[in-house]
Amino acid sequence: MSDYGKAAMEVLDPVIAAARRALARLESEDVPSSVRRVAAYSGGRLPPPLARRLVTALDSDEWLRSKVADELPEDLSDEPDPATVFIMRPEGWWVPFTAAVEAAAGHRAEAELRKAATTIAKLEKKLVVNKTRGKAKTEQRVGRDDAAAREKATAEKQVRAELEAVRRDAAEAQRALKDVAAQLEAKEQAQADAQRELARMRDRARKIRSGKVRTGSPSERGLTRNPVELAKHLDRLAHLATIARQPESEAAAGGAARPGAAKLPPGISPDSVQAIRWLIERDEPFLLVVDGYNVLYQLDATDFSSGAARQRLNYALNRLRRQARSAPRVIVVYDSSLPGERDVATAGSIEVRFAQEDQLADEEVVAIAQETEGPVFVVSTDREVREASEAAGAAALWSESLVSWIQAAG
Repeated sequence: MSDYGKAAMEVLDPVIAAARRALARLESEDVPSSVRRVAAYSGGRLPPPLARRLVTALDSDEWLRSKVADELPEDLSDEPDPATVFIMRPEGWWVPFTAAVEAAAGHRAEAELRKAATTIAKLEKKLVVNKTRGKAKTEQRVGRDDAAAREKATAEKQVRAELEAVRRDAAEAQRALKDVAAQLEAKEQAQADAQRELARMRDRARKIRSGKVRTGSPSERGLTRNPVELAKHLDRLAHLATIARQPESEAAAGGAARPGAAKLPPGISPDSVQAIRWLIERDEPFLLVVDGYNVLYQLDATDFSSGAARQRLNYALNRLRRQARSAPRVIVVYDSSLPGERDVATAGSIEVRFAQEDQLADEEVVAIAQETEGPVFVVSTDREVREASEAAGAAALWSESLVSWIQAAG
């Protein structure tokens, strides 16, 4: 989800409170860069912009949600309320969460309608009183100049105008209530579709565990063009792929560390722009592997999968390679399943790859880190990609570090 209205923020109020407690317990260097302004805020209730920033970060950061889960009150953790399912993310979590948001929106619309009706009643009463008073004053002012009559007419005209404005507001509130009802009906259909999708995913998980199918086949991806829904879908597929590869992962975990393993020097955080600047100044040659769409989503979530977005990132990586002292090898990997034309295999002095159609870019990035000799640095915010790359002897940098460098370089 990328747009949180008043109803959604009202439903997530317990989550926001728990998240602020979780941030207060973290060391400053462990606080994600996207919520550092939230963590630094020391006032009472969070301003709406900071609250939305916090909710957006929770929606995309599984690690941060795990920290917030520890802060949820016990009476919330034991019940399937919308705040808890937003953090815990059980299967089909969005169904009760969406229903709760729509219900809250309906309650808000009903409250606005009642408020408008009360205002209309007060104005109508005021109009009756003014008419009565005006009539009495007219009878008392017989023979006076016309100025008093014009003043009375002006006052009545103003009251009528106010009454008409309130009636228009009431009509808009009624239309809004009808819209909410229509949205609820649409959400019921969406819930039915979601149930079918859950059944398909469960069946797919069983096939993967039994080795009958590999993850990421084009016929089963069912990707949408909505960036947030797309990211969630890819997360689910990546999780299933992890289940299917579990024996290989366990074997790799028991192996010896690769010679020449890369690592950042002490004092440099992997999510800071200083990490990229350190790489540029590095004298020894190295390989830089970039999780393309992961970085592009951090740069612009609304247009991260287009060919133009990929060209901008390729240009920035070419510039990084030109500035680097050791002229490193740079590989950027994109998912082949997303829309948009593919670029050529090389772009300037960097190498552009698209994951095979039966794989995710995550798998390609980790495979490169496992197969390459010498120092390897991987750029991705995906926790599983970073952990698997580090297990292979690579150093993992967060996408925020590269994004900060690109934005600072203009």
